[in-house]
Amino acid sequence: MSFLGGLANFDKKLYGGLLNPAGSLGGLFDQGDDPGKAQLAQVLAQIEKAKGESRIGYAQAASQQRRAIPLIKQSFDQASQNALKLAENTKRTVMRQQPAALTGAQMGADSTGFVGGNMGRLRSRAVYANTANALSQIDDLAAQHQDQLATQQAGALGSIQGNLADLEAAGANANSGLTTSAANAIAGVQHIPKKSIWDLLGGVAKVAAPFAALA
Repeated sequence: MSFLGGLANFDKKLYGGLLNPAGSLGGLFDQGDDPGKAQLAQVLAQIEKAKGESRIGYAQAASQQRRAIPLIKQSFDQASQNALKLAENTKRTVMRQQPAALTGAQMGADSTGFVGGNMGRLRSRAVYANTANALSQIDDLAAQHQDQLATQQAGALGSIQGNLADLEAAGANANSGLTTSAANAIAGVQHIPKKSIWDLLGGVAKVAAPFAALA
């Protein structure tokens, strides 16, 4: 084997056959997988997973808030009905007491000995007036209580709507932040620079030059 032939074999073993154009050009241009791309793929996959988990979390939280809406309405409707029933029962109690009050008023008038029953009529009128005032007060209190319940219900439902708006905004911010993280990952990932063919050929010439001089 000639000296140059031995150098060629040596070069082939050491540099992957750089002196053999037919068998080694693929090795010249195959720089291997870019670890930066693999890293980027992992980061983007994690970000997409985080986005999915974020969407699910905020959706579940919003669903819980929405489920509370009919419960709040049902609760206040029941409270309103109970208050109205209580008012009606109270008014019936007042009306049931009126006959006894009239009887008492008449008996008291008779005991005074006034002629013509004027005292009885006056006392009866007082009983009727007291009954009317009591019924009016019950109606006023019932109306005030209904207004309070309506205000409280509106506040509770408004709080739910506020919570839903906050969740929507927080979800959008989280998604935006993750999107920014993805963009930063794409911009900041480190790629291995690909050598040009001229760089590679220049390197081959530098390696082969000493051996060529020996020939």
